[in-house]
Amino acid sequence: MIRCSSLLIILLALVLALGEWTTKSPLQSSRQLLVVCTGYWDQFQGKMQRFERDLQGPWKPVGDMIEVCVGKNGLGWGLGLHPSVTTAPQKREGDNKASAGICKLSAVFSKTAESSTYNMLFIAVGPGIEVIDDPESRYYNTIVDAHSVEKDWRSSEKMDEIDLYDLGVVVDHNMPVQNRQGGSCIFLHAWRGRTSPTAGCTAMAPVDLKVVCDWLDCTKNPLLVQLPIQVYQQRKQNWQLPEVPFAQAF
Repeated sequence: MIRCSSLLIILLALVLALGEWTTKSPLQSSRQLLVVCTGYWDQFQGKMQRFERDLQGPWKPVGDMIEVCVGKNGLGWGLGLHPSVTTAPQKREGDNKASAGICKLSAVFSKTAESSTYNMLFIAVGPGIEVIDDPESRYYNTIVDAHSVEKDWRSSEKMDEIDLYDLGVVVDHNMPVQNRQGGSCIFLHAWRGRTSPTAGCTAMAPVDLKVVCDWLDCTKNPLLVQLPIQVYQQRKQNWQLPEVPFAQAF
């Protein structure tokens, strides 16, 4: 039996832990946010809204809602900036789930654009640029120039050969690598259509993707928040998330 004093100590510890997360929320240092919600964990169609704010002011929606597709098997808790979640579903390598939680958006990549086009770290995609999905490789979940490193992988995506990678954004899921089976190669990229899910990325119409890439600014620490709508609503207050305009749309 737990004594009252012990119970108070436990409750105090929980409050302090909650306060620490609130104080150190990654959203506090961000002024740009992409919010993606689906109806359920296993649903691949979703909606995206851009948000921006000045310093620590309120989040304000930017532009129109954007239709997106996520993984064929929906979403699974990923490895990002949010507190660790041990409950199912969990994102794993090759599971065709997109990563749920909060992740940094770190770079824009393109086959044709110049680096000066975007206000983000830029990766020029050409021959030899590969993203490694072999968990046994030292370069797992990393974009490399295969001409400049010693190959130790058995599988990868040759980015210049993938038409949907004409333009995209790197999502820092499982970066730096925390789990060798935690999932890799997570991007924002163009879709084949609103009924075509991905292998784990978040996809949208090319015109919408261009709008997002033009808008992103590394000085504003852009983040991606991606959750089923019910989970988003449950964590909205604790994670200091904005109200989404499509909350009743699912």
